[in-house]
Amino acid sequence: MALTKILQLEDDEFIPKAIARILRREGIEVELATTYREAEAALRGEAVRDLTNETGQRQYIGLSHYDAMLLDMKVPGGFGSEIAKTARAMGYQGRIVMFSGADMQKAREQTIGIDNIGYLNKPTDSPDLIGKALRGEYSD
Repeated sequence: MALTKILQLEDDEFIPKAIARILRREGIEVELATTYREAEAALRGEAVRDLTNETGQRQYIGLSHYDAMLLDMKVPGGFGSEIAKTARAMGYQGRIVMFSGADMQKAREQTIGIDNIGYLNKPTDSPDLIGKALRGEYSD
C-alpha cells in the first residue's frame, strides 16, 4: 500500500516531529492534531498542522485525503480509539494504527470491531516499524 499523507494524533511535543522526519524520507506527509478536538476537526476537513513543511502552516485537508492514521490512545479531551470509531462511522476505510505507550491491551479492547487497525507501542526502537505499521505490514 502506497502512502502519501497521514493524520497523526499525538499530544507529545517531540514525537510528531521525529515521526514526520522518518516518514518524510519515505515520501509521506504528516498532518498533526494535538488534541481530540483538533482530530475531530481534521475528520470534518478543517485545519490541522502540516508537519511536512517547515513553517507548520495550517491546511485544510479532510478525511478522504488521509491514507492512514497514527493515533495516540490518550490525548487532551479524549481518546484516539474514539477518533478511530468516528472515522469508520464516517466511512473512512484507510489503515488506523493505535500508537501508544499506554497499556496496549486496553487499546485493543477499546477498538474491538474496528477493521484494518494495527497497534504499535511507543517508543519504538525501529523507525521502520512506523511505516510498516501504517502500511499494514506490522502490528504489535
